[in-house]
Order: sequence, then structure tokens, then C-alpha cells
Amino acid sequence: MKFQLLCITVLFVGGCASTEIMAPSATTAELAMDIESRSSGGGIGQNWHVWKYQDATCQTAEKGVRVARKRKDRPMESIHLPAGRPITLAFWYIEADFGQNRECSYTWTFTPQMGETYRAKLDVSPRVQCHATLTDAAGATVETTNPENSCVIGAYRQRVRNGEPATIKYKINVQHY
Repeated sequence: MKFQLLCITVLFVGGCASTEIMAPSATTAELAMDIESRSSGGGIGQNWHVWKYQDATCQTAEKGVRVARKRKDRPMESIHLPAGRPITLAFWYIEADFGQNRECSYTWTFTPQMGETYRAKLDVSPRVQCHATLTDAAGATVETTNPENSCVIGAYRQRVRNGEPATIKYKINVQHY
């Protein structure tokens, strides 16, 4: 019982942390993100997230661990990744308007190199399609692999084709009594 209480307290105070995302060190790589949305929607809100997955094929039921997000009036934070082994990241964008949500996600896998600084350009088109471009510190494009479907299971409640939009429309009935 004491051990369970200790575990709950640690989770409450410290939150859930991934063992894959690390503090800066000589054995990590850094990933900074530039975000751009050309969508005309999102009047109620636009939300940007980056998730990490263990399984590059997205075949497991793994939910993923959120490693970065865009907060209002702040840039999206940089993250430090373990170097020398493949890592799968998924960028997820969702916007809200009255009566509908639109979202897209884009999953990619690459192997960070020790001490390297990477930049991911996360782009949302006017039709709410997502794309991520990864470059190294010199500006050279980094090779990535991409699954057919994104790993993210968002508000649409299923995986969608990598980069493609998903729209949820709500039917609103007003009744007068």
C-alpha cells in the first residue's frame, strides 16, 4: 500500500515522463520545430502536438507519448532525442470551429545522430493536410520513412492516411421549450 501511494504521489508531482526523450547531453540530438498553418479555420482554437511512438509501423495499440506541444502565445518547444537509434514521431494538428473539428497528422521515422541539431517544418495546408520536412543543421534534407497511415488516433477515433485531413461535423439541434 505504501509503495502504491508513493508511485501515485510521484506521478502526481512529476507527471508521466518518457524514457526516450532526454535532458540535453552529449549523447542526444536536438529537434526544433517551425510551425505554419495556412488553414482559414480554427476560430475557436488551433492545437499542435508532437507524439513519440515505439513502433514505427504503428501496428501496436500504443497511444504514444506527447513530447511537445504549441501553447498559446509561445513557440513550440524543442526536444532532445536519443541518438543512434530510430525514433518515430507524429505531428498532430487539430482546429476547432463552431460545429466542426478538423485535424491531420503526419508520422515519420529517422535516426538522430549524436550532437546534431535538426529542424522540423510542420506545415498545414488550407485543406488541413499535414506535412513535415526534416533538415539537419546545415539545411540538408534528412531521409525519413513514413507509414501509409499516421500513428495518431485523434478526435476522429481512427488512424487516417499520413498527412490527410479528417473532419468531424456536429449536428446541433436547438429546441425551445
